[in-house]
Amino acid sequence: MRSLSLHIRYLFTPLLLVLSLFAFAQDRPDVKVTASLDTNAILIGEHVSLVLKAEYRTDQGSIQITFPKLADTIIKEIEIINASKVERVIPDSNNINEMIQFQSWIITSFDSGYYAIPPLKIIINGDSTNPIETEPLLLAVNTVAVDTTKNI
Repeated sequence: MRSLSLHIRYLFTPLLLVLSLFAFAQDRPDVKVTASLDTNAILIGEHVSLVLKAEYRTDQGSIQITFPKLADTIIKEIEIINASKVERVIPDSNNINEMIQFQSWIITSFDSGYYAIPPLKIIINGDSTNPIETEPLLLAVNTVAVDTTKNI
C-alpha cells in the first residue's frame, strides 16, 4: 500500500505543478511589447527616436500598463533629450477591442561607438515581479569625417 502511495505522489506532483503554471499564465493578460529606433546609425549629436509600444486587447479585462520612468540617460553614453507622454490609440476603428499604448523618447550620443540599449520593462497591472521586456537594441554612433587636406 505504501508503494502505491509513493507512485501516486510521484505521478501527480509534476502534473499539479504544470497545472498551477498554466493557471498562473491565465491570470496575466496577453500584451505584446516592442521597442524600435527610427534609425540604427547616427552621427555624433544627431537625434534618433526610440518608441516603446504595448499592444493588447481590451476584452481581456482591465489592463493597466506602466511604462518605465527614464530620467536623463538610458545608459551613460545615450542621453534623453525629450520624452513624450504615454499615448493610447485604437488602431482599427472596426475593432475597438484592440489597443496600443506607446511612448517615445528623442535620444542622442556624443561618443562614437556601438551601444546596446538594454531591454525596456513594462509592468502589467502593477505586478513589478513579472515585467514584460523588449528585445535589446543596438545604436551605432559615428564620427563626422574630416578632410584634413582642406582648409576649415
